[in-house]
Amino acid sequence: MTSQLPVSSLVSATVNLGATAAQAQSLANLLIVGSTDVIDTVQRIRTYNGLTAVGVDFGTTAPEYQAAALWFDQSPQPSSVMIGRWAQAATHGRLIGGALTSAQQAIATWQAVTTGSFNVTIDGVVHNITLLNFSADSNLNGVAATIQAALPVGVTCVWDAAYSRFEFKSSTTGATSSVSFLTPEGTGTDISGMLAGLSTSSGAYVANGIAAESALTAVQTLDATFGEQFYGVMVCGAADTDHTAIA
Repeated sequence: MTSQLPVSSLVSATVNLGATAAQAQSLANLLIVGSTDVIDTVQRIRTYNGLTAVGVDFGTTAPEYQAAALWFDQSPQPSSVMIGRWAQAATHGRLIGGALTSAQQAIATWQAVTTGSFNVTIDGVVHNITLLNFSADSNLNGVAATIQAALPVGVTCVWDAAYSRFEFKSSTTGATSSVSFLTPEGTGTDISGMLAGLSTSSGAYVANGIAAESALTAVQTLDATFGEQFYGVMVCGAADTDHTAIA
């Protein structure tokens, strides 16, 4: 048997586990902050890699789109822009469903449901939604319209094709405005899971309404969470006093 020399007599090694260095500030990205009711106050921010994608979400007349058009009009053209939400007015409570797969979006699956049901709590009141008949709906926009017709007046349900999901929105605004996750109602065909609106549905989340906030508060909130990802900030519709406070 051959004995082995200890490594310590040949090599001296020291391992130093220091703290991770702070992330470098992005110097090439603009944050556009606006109050158009597209991005909710939980998500708060989206990154876009071109003007076309901004137009899909905001249309071509929103201030956020017009600001992004100027940003992408530079030469050389920037690779991206960030758009954040300012709750200039009190916001609506929302339920954002998880993204559906292509198979889950198949209209034939939905047309087979003639007694769909689920429970949802809106602004603290439980609503039993039953007898949903999708047999005559030709697409998921029609499915959403059928659901909306069964909801309380003013509450909306829409199909967001860009993100492959259903979204519910309360008719009220402010801190008491809310739409809960969906739960089974107990009769007919439960579609709470088909809508990806359960608390366990991947990607589903609730965005409760909030009171109106100042432009400064919106920027501070975005900076606290996403501050290393942008350098310049512009706020659509802010007053001169807002710009001064933000600066």
